[in-house]
Amino acid sequence: MNRFGPACLVHGTEEQKRQWLGQVARGEILVSWVCTEPEAGSDLASVRTRAVRDGDEYVVSGSKHFISGVDDPDYLYTIVNTDVNAPRHENLSTILIPADLPGITIQRMDLIAMNDFGGGQHFIYFDNVRVPGEYLVGPHNKGWMVANTTLEVEHGGAGTPGGEQERGGIVNRVISYLKTV
Repeated sequence: MNRFGPACLVHGTEEQKRQWLGQVARGEILVSWVCTEPEAGSDLASVRTRAVRDGDEYVVSGSKHFISGVDDPDYLYTIVNTDVNAPRHENLSTILIPADLPGITIQRMDLIAMNDFGGGQHFIYFDNVRVPGEYLVGPHNKGWMVANTTLEVEHGGAGTPGGEQERGGIVNRVISYLKTV
């Protein structure tokens, strides 16, 4: 299960869960978590990539840098600034962006130390990418809450496979949910 699955399970709409969780769990789609930025580094609360609401869509502009594991993703799961005037942590949203939308450029940067392992880093640029509003994961301007679910799994919290039995871990919750759809 990648980083998007738990966030979708906890914060996604029922339609989003039906649409994406099964495909993610079966490995039918690849969702890459793209968060670090040139000015913010890994300080997610300082992201500058913008997503401006325009009718039923968000228009995304900005960049993400030093992203691993982005070879041929189907979707880019990211955190964006949706209100430059709101206080820190209350100005962010999370959004799933189809990677084939016009305006997305993914550039690979090969690294000497990673070439032996087939890896590399990537720069991702969003140039006025129009994303349907239904790809917003969690409430508008509540992306800090959604991102924390992602980070809990990424950093070894209750969402990791180890210790699930005693904590009702996220993987068991995903499996239980998938059995109902």
